[in-house]
Amino acid sequence: MASKVSSMMEENPFPGLKISSSDFLDDLQGRQKCPRCDRSRKFFCYSCYIPVKGTEDNIPRVKLPVKVDIIKHPQEVAGKSTCGHAALVAPDQVTVYMYPTVPEYKDKNKPYQFEPEESLQDEDDFDCFEESIWCSHNGGPPVILVFPGPDALTLEEYVAKFSKPQSVHNEDPCDQIQSLRLGQSMADDKNSEMCRNCDSADGGSAATCQALLRDSDASTSGVGARQAEDKNVRFEKTFDRVVFIDSTWHQVYKIRLDERLSCLQKVEIKKHTTMFWRHQQNKPESYLSTIEAIYYFMREYHDLFEMTPYTGQYDDLLFLFKFMYRKIRFEYEKGKVLKAYENRPK
Repeated sequence: MASKVSSMMEENPFPGLKISSSDFLDDLQGRQKCPRCDRSRKFFCYSCYIPVKGTEDNIPRVKLPVKVDIIKHPQEVAGKSTCGHAALVAPDQVTVYMYPTVPEYKDKNKPYQFEPEESLQDEDDFDCFEESIWCSHNGGPPVILVFPGPDALTLEEYVAKFSKPQSVHNEDPCDQIQSLRLGQSMADDKNSEMCRNCDSADGGSAATCQALLRDSDASTSGVGARQAEDKNVRFEKTFDRVVFIDSTWHQVYKIRLDERLSCLQKVEIKKHTTMFWRHQQNKPESYLSTIEAIYYFMREYHDLFEMTPYTGQYDDLLFLFKFMYRKIRFEYEKGKVLKAYENRPK
């Protein structure tokens, strides 16, 4: 990641990330009709959030750990918005709503008053209790809004207030490496008697796997990194849905003040610098584009809540962003003639 703001667009804005190659998009000839809405599109349909013909098998897919709702301002130009990037690569977890359409979150964030002595008579009772179990998590709401402001918490402040720490000291290092290498836990693959990484039947004492884990931790310490003494602690998950607002900053406050969103706990992302090429007048460089905010949120979420080290699972969220960044850098003399870069320090 770039650690400082540059007055020029960088050749590689995201060094170290495992972002899939987009070379096939450069080879596309002409425009294609969207298979759903029949509109003419170039790289993907930014109205339906699906690939155009010929790219279906090459667009990467990302599985996110939580559901994402994006509330899009109706005057935000679809072709310039980055919210479609997330909906394209993570279609199973990302939903885009055109404001004033907003899901009803208020009831979901109201604590369910469950008493232990209540008898759960039928399946509906169990479902109600399961959906509202967050009441036992120190009152943590199941839906949060990512938006900066004086009443917003960082994600680390959020877990300190709402979540319980869970130690992962005792997790078998062979199991962790298997999880990283195969994308699944050893619990799903108990047919193997020997660890394929260290050839040890006693995984708990496998020095090779322990060394691999240390290397993995060191390689992922750049984004959302927590202090070394916390490496073996993760936190109880208290929310399962995250809301983002897709809008220019001068249009965003009408949506932000909507009572359907104002009831949500706000979380902000402070540590990162935007690489966005659209000019944000009188806004700090820490104000991110929608897709950047989603990506950095997922990185911080993983470091705080997931039991295994980060190995690039969400990097392809930036697949289209990096592709467009590279094209704009070429077209606009490395950013020298863009307002978003003209006032940046040399």
